[in-house]
Amino acid sequence: MFAVIVNAVTSSLGALLGFLLKRGIPERFTKAIFGVISLCVAIMGIQGAVQSQNLLLVLASMIIGTLVGTAIGIEDGMNRFGEFLKKRMGHGDDSRFVRGFVTLSIMQVIGAMAILGPIQAALGSHDLLYFKSALDFTSSFIFGTLYGLGVVPVGIVLFIYQAFSICWRPSSCPS
Repeated sequence: MFAVIVNAVTSSLGALLGFLLKRGIPERFTKAIFGVISLCVAIMGIQGAVQSQNLLLVLASMIIGTLVGTAIGIEDGMNRFGEFLKKRMGHGDDSRFVRGFVTLSIMQVIGAMAILGPIQAALGSHDLLYFKSALDFTSSFIFGTLYGLGVVPVGIVLFIYQAFSICWRPSSCPS
């Protein structure tokens, strides 16, 4: 569970630092760094797809996940939560607040690392989740420079999602 907390805190910390330092970082540098993150994630995705013995299962899982997520209204719920946070944090006039929060939250909870990282951490191997923490810190930093304070609470979503990934049934939750 410690690695899950580290991931949530580093994500929010990266966003906060990005917000505070946004004036000192030229946009061309943030775009270049974001490109490196995207490339790294794409390489990891390609490696995972190549290692998969059943690409049809991967495709079916993605389609089913998309249909279920759409049916239960995950994006709508995230937008409502983002609006709630925007009001509570006093940013009612900031049009980028919710968009940044929802985009970064979804970006950080979708994918193999967001699922396997917490599970491996519960089994005693924290390496993948620590690597994800570094990626999430960097992407949060960049989003903080682009979207402002709206992305800082993403650590809350990340913690809840990853804690649920570990504790989806009481007997699997570490004490």
